[in-house]
Amino acid sequence: VVATCAKADREALGPPLEAFGVPVAWRPSSATTCFRIRYATTGRRLMRLQAVADPWTADDAVEAVGSAEWVHVGALVRTDFEQALPALAGGGRKLLVDAQGLLRLPSLGTLRKDAAVGDGLRHVTVLKLAEEEELDTPEDRVKRHHDLLSRAGDIFKAVEANPRKAVIGGSG
Repeated sequence: VVATCAKADREALGPPLEAFGVPVAWRPSSATTCFRIRYATTGRRLMRLQAVADPWTADDAVEAVGSAEWVHVGALVRTDFEQALPALAGGGRKLLVDAQGLLRLPSLGTLRKDAAVGDGLRHVTVLKLAEEEELDTPEDRVKRHHDLLSRAGDIFKAVEANPRKAVIGGSG
């Protein structure tokens, strides 16, 4: 596991993650990405972005993953790995990307999303998108899925329908 946070948050965040018994490498940041989450009476999740960590550089990301053959990229906001995705795919590595972070704009306040994620997804082997990160209308969902999936890698694409079910497709 490779993670980033502000030095002041390392003591609170480190031990619970390290308790899983897997190796953990930390990269310092000037801030820790922080969300305020609440649920409306309808059950809809409402999020506010309160802080954004420093983006990963291509060099930092490649150094962090070392000789890993598969890399799971769990961005919290678009800028986390926006510039690093092509470098992470180098050396034959396969990328599994949680797309919801790439959809989230890094602006503080009410969480905003769009599908303008650039061409980084062409390096992705597996793409996952949680339904709760969808835009508000079914038409927006279909358009964004089509847009994202058309730019993802050739092997697999996945859209999480709910916490218990995922739809997985492939072109090869």
